[in-house]
Amino acid sequence: NSSPIYFCLVLLNLRVYQLISFITQLEDKIIGYIPRNRTQVEWQHCCRSETRR
Repeated sequence: NSSPIYFCLVLLNLRVYQLISFITQLEDKIIGYIPRNRTQVEWQHCCRSETRR
């Protein structure tokens, strides 16, 4: 009779997975505003020109 417990665990795993995917999507949106690597230099340059105005 371990099936109800198993079902519970599956539901819990689904919830955790949904939560993690939601958080990662949020992080992607937040981090998406900050370009990385190659575009970072251009972004910093753009930032400097914006602050000069």
